[in-house]
Amino acid sequence: MNESEILFYLIKNAVFDAPLPENFDTSFDRAKLFALAKKHDAAHLLSWSLGKNGLLPESGKYREVLEDETGLAVYRETQLTFLCDLVRETLSEAKIDFIPLKGAVIRDMYPRPWMRTSCDVDVLVKEEDLKRATDALVKKGFTTDNVLNYHDVSLYLDETHLELHYSIREDDPKLDPVLSEVWEHVEKVGEYEYRESAEFFVFHHIAHMAYHVMGGGCGIRPFIDFKILKDKGIYDEEKLLPLLKKSSLVRFYETVKKLTEIWLGDGSAEKDETAEKLGNFVLFGGVYGNSENNISMGLAKNEKSKIKYLLRLAFPPFETMCFIYPSLKKRKILLPFYYINRFFRKIFGKDRKRVRKRIKNTARSDVSSAESAETLLRDLGLKS
Repeated sequence: MNESEILFYLIKNAVFDAPLPENFDTSFDRAKLFALAKKHDAAHLLSWSLGKNGLLPESGKYREVLEDETGLAVYRETQLTFLCDLVRETLSEAKIDFIPLKGAVIRDMYPRPWMRTSCDVDVLVKEEDLKRATDALVKKGFTTDNVLNYHDVSLYLDETHLELHYSIREDDPKLDPVLSEVWEHVEKVGEYEYRESAEFFVFHHIAHMAYHVMGGGCGIRPFIDFKILKDKGIYDEEKLLPLLKKSSLVRFYETVKKLTEIWLGDGSAEKDETAEKLGNFVLFGGVYGNSENNISMGLAKNEKSKIKYLLRLAFPPFETMCFIYPSLKKRKILLPFYYINRFFRKIFGKDRKRVRKRIKNTARSDVSSAESAETLLRDLGLKS
């Protein structure tokens, strides 16, 4: 067994209470296994399963490091739960409609909420309520830089991060038309609290996975989430498929299903070439993807041209620029000046080191990796 196979057996044991196989290899390389788990923010699940099966050493640094991961996961969950409760209370008091998103919803479906780690909390409000919601949260002790990002404003409560969304669009022409309909697919659960319908929640989950895959990788956590959603039978696939079809995500969804069963199923799943390619890409990229994958995907979406890729980064489409600079919406004639402003801000501003590194890495990148990424995108139905 390699490290990824061992990790998935241990994750299945931790989250789904699946017994370890009789031939489970306990002679694994501890450092490599921990590094892989950490890369995918799953070290706490590794720790839990090893402890549960008596596979942790009695003492030593390896045991201490793994136990620390479990403790940190529990601590993070406690902080996020407090933040969620405060946001719910604050927005309700302010009479603002809101929808908890992603991990804020799904972690309660895990056997133990701390098993579903997250670095932040995502909550959606209507765009016209954004300022009022931000002001109400600031009065409760949150801090913010008031920077309007593509679809959210960041707020902080001590060490915890809240992404207050006014949109769940992903800056993708195939995904955004359906994602923009989110308020048409909600159910009321409180006076001001709503939740996405089961099918739209799963659609949003799949769309977000696709967005991250196109950006360099999504990690293994969304596959664990999907396995939980599927096993609990919370959605009707017949109602989900029309949403997927409208966004050209059916093939991607089917591949995610196959890979989820290969990684986290009972071992009966048949091999699938596209699922295997996606699996290798995700495992290599880690929880947020990586620069190499990101550049490969960027080149794949720009006809494998490094110049086109860098120009698109420097000069995004008008719609994207409007989200970066909301004041541009009614002043399209000023677009060239905004491009100049963005160009000099990126080259000489606080992001200059990261931008220059991206340019160097792109120049050095191997076109063959872009060709592999392009093939993967086509196989997944994410590129025509």
